Amino acid sequence: MPRWWPKFASLPLMFETGTTWEYSMSTDVLGRIVEVVSGQDLAEFIGARICRPLGLRDTGFAATGDRAARVAEPQTDPATGSRPLMRNVTNPGR
Repeated sequence: MPRWWPKFASLPLMFETGTTWEYSMSTDVLGRIVEVVSGQDLAEFIGARICRPLGLRDTGFAATGDRAARVAEPQTDPATGSRPLMRNVTNPGR
């Protein structure tokens, strides 16, 4: 058993099973496994092995330069009148 497993397995659920969809830590764990096995940063791996072969020029984890103006924004929540907080993909260092 990996040394990180007990800590990972003890993390509480965010929601009762089956009530809410939320990406879990599993995507982060899988991304790290890809980095370790490939020896590449996850963004580099996805670019080289998936996006470039498929001709997906604008797919990635950040939208810098000319791509920043084309970032899709979440819709306004009718209940609050505001947009949900999102990570700023136009400034990947923050």
